[in-house]
Amino acid sequence: MVLSHAASDSDVSVHSTFASRYVRTSLPRFKMPENSIPKEAAYQIINDELMLDGNPRLNLASFVTTWMEPECDKLIMSSINKNYVDMDEYPVTTELQNRCVNMIAHLFNAPLGETETAVGVGTVGSSEAIMLAGLAFKRKWQNKRKAEGKPFDKPNIVTGANVQVCWEKFARYFEVELKEVKLSEGYYVMDPEKAVEMVDENTICVAAILGSTLNGEFEDVKLLNDLLVIKNRETGWDTPIHVDAASGGFIAPFLYPELEWDFRLPLVKSINVSGHKYGLVYAGIGWVVWRNKEDLPEELIFHINYLGADQPTFTLNFSKGSSQVIAQYYQLIRLGHEGYRNVMENCRENMVVLREGLEKAGRFNIVSKDEGVPLVAFSLKDSSSHTEFEISDMLRRYGWIVPAYTMPPNAQHITVLRVVIREDFSRTLAERLVIDIEKVMRELDELPSRVIHKISLGEEKSEANGDNLMVTVKKSDMEKQREVINGWKKFVSDRKKTNGSSQVIAQYYQFIRLVHDGYRNVMENCRENMIVLREGLEKTTLAERLVIDIEKVMRELDELPSREKSEANGDNLMVTVKKSHMEKQREVINGWKKFVSDRKKTNGTDGTELVGSGLQGRLFRSHGTANVAWGESEASAAIGRALAFGYYQLWMERNWVEVGVVAGRERRKTLSSRARERPMRFRVVVRVVMAMPPFKLFTAQ
Repeated sequence: MVLSHAASDSDVSVHSTFASRYVRTSLPRFKMPENSIPKEAAYQIINDELMLDGNPRLNLASFVTTWMEPECDKLIMSSINKNYVDMDEYPVTTELQNRCVNMIAHLFNAPLGETETAVGVGTVGSSEAIMLAGLAFKRKWQNKRKAEGKPFDKPNIVTGANVQVCWEKFARYFEVELKEVKLSEGYYVMDPEKAVEMVDENTICVAAILGSTLNGEFEDVKLLNDLLVIKNRETGWDTPIHVDAASGGFIAPFLYPELEWDFRLPLVKSINVSGHKYGLVYAGIGWVVWRNKEDLPEELIFHINYLGADQPTFTLNFSKGSSQVIAQYYQLIRLGHEGYRNVMENCRENMVVLREGLEKAGRFNIVSKDEGVPLVAFSLKDSSSHTEFEISDMLRRYGWIVPAYTMPPNAQHITVLRVVIREDFSRTLAERLVIDIEKVMRELDELPSRVIHKISLGEEKSEANGDNLMVTVKKSDMEKQREVINGWKKFVSDRKKTNGSSQVIAQYYQFIRLVHDGYRNVMENCRENMIVLREGLEKTTLAERLVIDIEKVMRELDELPSREKSEANGDNLMVTVKKSHMEKQREVINGWKKFVSDRKKTNGTDGTELVGSGLQGRLFRSHGTANVAWGESEASAAIGRALAFGYYQLWMERNWVEVGVVAGRERRKTLSSRARERPMRFRVVVRVVMAMPPFKLFTAQ
């Protein structure tokens, strides 16, 4: 087919981005292009790919701030071109950083005099802050060992096995042995008594965590301090404590002011905290403060003057933006003690709502504690049929990003889900999440068990026959199917609705903006991209991306249970599943659950497969659609519905499908004298929304 060129000789500024050649030309991915492209096209292409990212507000895995006030956003944008390290050129920014250090030091009860300045520095995050604190401990320990004439080549640090990975990085990068206190079931933080037992003369410090990443629990820093004081007195050592308060440093002072964990304890020499977590600033800011100047060796501080004046610097990097420092100062003076206290109390109350909702469901054990970071960590009471990883996977279909993970050594058999409650997680969202978790659990109950010998949905009936495993799968109720399909129809129609006069104005704008020339270019681009998708050609970024995802879908579908044999038997559908080794079987069963699950609300096919790059099937080239036939028996229809929804669901997980599935039913009559009515046939249409107008992807009928 010969394609006409969409570009015209008129001024390119009159064309929309989608009427230009840039959306039908594959952009370089590994090498810089030779020619420039318009700023509008560059923005549109990048923005379109970013649509495939998750929603940061619904990312409940992260402790990092995802919302700030518009006024602070303006400050960030106005200072985004300032280099933090140019202290002489930006003296006010430097002053704001010093103010933040002093405010945080006083918040942590540093023993400062009336006119004494705190010792600390702003960092990119708590990882850099921990590196700097660790270096200070290591250098101070080495200096002391050298002065005593003792070996100084085998430093170690004592932590719990629940520490964040940055501690492992510090140990490996700076050649320090990491001695971890193992966890145990029901106790997921460092045991102070075991930690003190592991301390020896080469220990540069003991690291305590105020807010474990695993379950949000605060470690008992006061008990650790008291035990370490006794051991130091007995041995003559001077082993100090560092508190990693990345998550809890901005929580404890406002929710638990009486809790002793900070510089009120004599052995606590340094503390780090993440401003981009509960300091309520976007990602990229951390802080580390020392008890006094003696705890930071002078030889670690560098002095430079080539930027205009003598400037001390103690960081692992050099240049960085000033925006986050300014944003932190904004939050400290904007909220004050009262504002931070209100925010943290709201987080705690919403945590309680979520926790009580999960407890009421009766299917989860709560692993997190009442006192700590506002999060809810929970696990299944009975994981014999389904796992926490399956719950995490299915919640993504509702937009939620909830991580599932195993505990560290000695408790690795425990798997938990964790929901972090941030400032922008409202009561409404907490209640909505509980509802969606309950929906997921009901859907999982209808799926095959992950245990091979308990794989059936109803009675435990399974029969091995050679290389095949017979599995009984209960069919869904037709009335329930009809309600689900009607719900999808309503969803699609609602999305198509427009309200108000703004759409009329927008339509008029498009008419006078694009005119015949522009509309022609847009439609020709759509046609070309349809052909790119259909034939698997790599011509445009999004078409190429969709072809890649289609191939991934097909590979995943290959892992699903075989449907070579099927037999209707009463209320059950007998499906032949090819067996393989244990690992393969688990993947197959998980795939089947994913495949048959969710809302079971579409109809589909058990015939030929979808068309794509390197895929097989029958193609109506004039429409760019794939036609897939399937049988008319109830057994075949059930398999067909599951398969079609498998195509749809796997695409939806990659954010390709926006509108959903439109399903219809029709009756046909045979040409017989009695005009017998044949079984219903189903029609399923899936539409894909890309960087061009929607087009029909495939039709199963």
